[in-house]
Amino acid sequence: MVISIGCRDDGSLKDTAENIQRSSEFVVNLVTEDLLAAMNISAAGFPPEESELTATNLHTAHSVRVKAPRLAEAQASLECKLFQSQSLGANTLYIGEVVMFHVADRLIGPRLHINNFAPIGRLGSPSIYCRTTDRLEIPRIDYSQWHKNLA
Repeated sequence: MVISIGCRDDGSLKDTAENIQRSSEFVVNLVTEDLLAAMNISAAGFPPEESELTATNLHTAHSVRVKAPRLAEAQASLECKLFQSQSLGANTLYIGEVVMFHVADRLIGPRLHINNFAPIGRLGSPSIYCRTTDRLEIPRIDYSQWHKNLA
């Protein structure tokens, strides 16, 4: 899992970056439409002493493999251990090894396919997002069939 965290306007580290650097662990909670408004509020640049969770009326749940809590309301969360960090301009890339997945039971279908899950994706700073509701399935071609079609 790779996440990118920029600095505050004054150049200091954001709380999430400080927490990752201090603990070498983090949790990525996948945001869905029902959490979009809360996510936007939580990005408001709260001072370290004020909780985004309290402001958004959200709650934490215990993680299993890392100390950092996960978001109880998230339909999917990924517990990560920091593998490497890399400065990239004004941002830092945090590369984490995913050590535990949490997925709501109702989302898991046959053969462990995830059904009816449409997380919100962040495409760019400060406020560019996308919905993942437009899905398509393309049958995977076998290499020998592809090679045969070349002839």
